[in-house]
Amino acid sequence: MSASPLAFSRLATLCGTSLIWMTLCSVAAAQPAPSEQAPPESAPDASPGEERDPSVDKDAAEQSPGEAEPAPSAPPPAPAAPPPPPSPSKARDSAVDLTLDESLFQAPTLMVVGHKHNDLDSVPGAAFVVDEKDLERSSPVSAEEMLRRVPGVNLRSEDGLGLRTNIGFRGLSPDRSRNVLVLEDGAPIQLMPYGEPELHYSPRIERMRSIEVVKGASSILYGPRTIGGTVNFLTLDPPKKLRATGDVRYGSYDYTTAEASVGDTKGNIGWLLYGLHYRNDGPRNLNAEATDLMAKFRMDMKEAGQLQLKGQVYDEQSSSTYLGLTQLQYETDPRFNFATNDRFNIRRYGMSGVHTVDLTKRLQMQTSAYGFVLERHWRRQDYDRRDFRGIPPAYEYERVINGRGQRVTPDEAADDGSSIFFRNSTGNRNRDYRVAGLESRLTGRFEAWGEKHELIGGARLHYEMADEQFIQGTHGAASAGDLLAMEQRKGVAIAGYTMARFAFFRDTLQLSPGLRVENLWTKRVVDRSNGVDFAPPADSYDFVYALIPGMGLTWSPLERWTYFAGVHRGFAPPRIKDSLTPSGEVLNLRPEYSWNYEAGARYKFQEWLSTEATGFVVDFSNQILTPSEASGAASEIEGGSSVINSGQTLHAGVESSVTYDPLTMVDLDMKLPIQLAYTFVHSELRDGFGPEARGRRVPYAPAHIFSAQITYEHPWGISAQLHGDYVGSQFADPLNTVEATPNGLIGRIDDRFLLDARVAYTLRQWRLATITFYVLAKNLLDTQYIASRAPSGIQPGMARQIIGGVRGEF
Repeated sequence: MSASPLAFSRLATLCGTSLIWMTLCSVAAAQPAPSEQAPPESAPDASPGEERDPSVDKDAAEQSPGEAEPAPSAPPPAPAAPPPPPSPSKARDSAVDLTLDESLFQAPTLMVVGHKHNDLDSVPGAAFVVDEKDLERSSPVSAEEMLRRVPGVNLRSEDGLGLRTNIGFRGLSPDRSRNVLVLEDGAPIQLMPYGEPELHYSPRIERMRSIEVVKGASSILYGPRTIGGTVNFLTLDPPKKLRATGDVRYGSYDYTTAEASVGDTKGNIGWLLYGLHYRNDGPRNLNAEATDLMAKFRMDMKEAGQLQLKGQVYDEQSSSTYLGLTQLQYETDPRFNFATNDRFNIRRYGMSGVHTVDLTKRLQMQTSAYGFVLERHWRRQDYDRRDFRGIPPAYEYERVINGRGQRVTPDEAADDGSSIFFRNSTGNRNRDYRVAGLESRLTGRFEAWGEKHELIGGARLHYEMADEQFIQGTHGAASAGDLLAMEQRKGVAIAGYTMARFAFFRDTLQLSPGLRVENLWTKRVVDRSNGVDFAPPADSYDFVYALIPGMGLTWSPLERWTYFAGVHRGFAPPRIKDSLTPSGEVLNLRPEYSWNYEAGARYKFQEWLSTEATGFVVDFSNQILTPSEASGAASEIEGGSSVINSGQTLHAGVESSVTYDPLTMVDLDMKLPIQLAYTFVHSELRDGFGPEARGRRVPYAPAHIFSAQITYEHPWGISAQLHGDYVGSQFADPLNTVEATPNGLIGRIDDRFLLDARVAYTLRQWRLATITFYVLAKNLLDTQYIASRAPSGIQPGMARQIIGGVRGEF
């Protein structure tokens, strides 16, 4: 690595960050004209970021939270001799007010869309919000269930239980969610956001109050991975008044959850304690069990700002396995699971804090710190798909399972890939991760050319480290044994970013140019590889520098219409284990890049109709190619010596959504929201995948995805919901092989349609409690389908599951 690129990157980052800070500080120094001064506002007592009633003032906050929600009333009569209403553009610009506005400035929780529904209108690109009401109506059992309703999102189920979510946007590979940035309350949660972005820990959906999804140019604010988009899980907030909740469920396959929370706000301090215990065997006896604990505190320090702290502990044990079924095993009984000795244990300790302070009436600073420690220990019994007894090293097998699921001798098993030969040994992949970061962001408002504008600038320092061991067990259920490999990977990143919002024509046209600068230093130290010690340890270094520009546009020429367009550079740094080999060789892998284009429109008419449609093109180049079990290869290349930058894919399509409630148009207390979402993607392989694969469809990229949901709510407390989800056919390999191979790794995955249902009755008692009894049906039609042929064999989808529950709010 030469000194020139490093010096240039440091200088560029320093100059860019300094320019951002000087610009914002100069904006803050300018005093508003007397006519622009706004009367002092009392701080709302409601929790910032809580969407139920963000306009509640202190007096209204004194009402009892246990009261029943009043039925919708008829619209109030028009006042006598009303003044002529201004046009939407004039209304927005009738008073140039540069004081802080909570709809514009960040809440104590870091959000990528905003804490009000109308914030979606100003996002320069495709965005979607799953709000608190959506979660209450659905009672989901995993995050996958809610993300399926987001246009443009494709999910590849790995275990049927939603423990490890594989998310793909717009035809991009969903493998381990590597092409997506996943956040929780604005903080990254992937194993190593820069150097190992796998999503082995998926947040429990029961702990969430909302999910934000952004795929446009504004995603460059959140980096480092900007190719697919950003998913931000927002956790529960401290309530405004003393409130305790409890939820207990039980259902098929020993599905059990017990959930409880209690919180309150006294004076300037709000707090919330939350706990959940989850168990689900599933039809394949995965014996999943998890405990999720969270504590959240919020403090209003008046002129010193607001401080929010969160601590979280997650502990999970299951029999999750890479090993799927062979084709004949799946056809015989999809409930088979023969990897009975595999164990997956993960424990995560996370903390984060956000401090928000208004430096002036025009300038706000938000500082966030985050960190977590994650231990992931995975024991997997070794196996073969063919009989290798006569071939060195001539394995002896602990057991052999044939295609009919019967235990047989090696001589009785078919040697065509339809049987599994279990060795009397294990591979224990034990990994510990440590991640920490500090970020400071300034948001300022200023006036020029008679318009109000906004400028955001910030910088982040990030550190991540992984300790990895590979231990060879000496029998089929061994968690200890011979240490064959040991290494450590580190990464330090410095990022700076800025994005402006320039308004024109009385705020009807907004341009949002932005730029992100990424600097990443990585190091890999290998102490042992393949049972051989290195003295001294083999170490190697690498450096990645990237400029990530973006430009967004929104145009609102009419009251209810918003048009948007955008282009931004997608960026993803190479994984440390790919760019640096165990022997210390630097492969000089370049980052993965894409150019993302989109254009669309939003329409909203009052509360009963809203729709959005977006056309998009993703030109993804320079992809890092390496066979891996997770992507469907039969074996993993150790050391990454065959890793290269060469993959090119093109993704083009359209995504759309409609929400319609016909009953809000008439004077009825009932609600009947209907939600539709459709995605079409043409995903095409280009150079880098071999001449025979060129022009074929990208693996695990269905061309059509459609979801529909209808919900009925009656003021008597009766509610019902029906949700359908259709996913078109897809392929498991670049050659788009239709015929299934005996080992189950390759072949077409047929389309499927799933139907979920929920019925509930809510009993309200005045000032005391609200109790809801409900029944859930997942996969109501009991559709048998292949969810995936990866990581290593057929992973069946979840069978029909009936769950009953009761939820109380006191």
